[in-house]
Amino acid sequence: MKAECRGTEIDLNNAELKSYFETFYNTFSYLNITGIDIEAEPKLEGPVFSVKYTFKDGTSTAIDLVSAGNESECYIFANGEYTGTLTDPSFMTGTYSMLSAYENLCRQSDLTPNN
Repeated sequence: MKAECRGTEIDLNNAELKSYFETFYNTFSYLNITGIDIEAEPKLEGPVFSVKYTFKDGTSTAIDLVSAGNESECYIFANGEYTGTLTDPSFMTGTYSMLSAYENLCRQSDLTPNN
């Protein structure tokens, strides 16, 4: 029950902040696999999205998305390794997107959005 955004702890005991954080978290926690390309050899350079999950036991997993050269697909990396899968990055922008949820979370927790 600990959350942090850009080095600032989010008070999950505050029900409103917890709700905003859960909405934000859920926008990127379930990536929709839209394709498989095991022949591709993308490099982990200039990710358009990065997240690091740290678990109770201290281990962590990093997920990075790198543009596949078009607006409709990103390569998925886990812990720096290409997974052979692609996802649609549309979850990042729009009315009910990760960016919108992030801005709402920042407003409620007195953080300045940092795109």
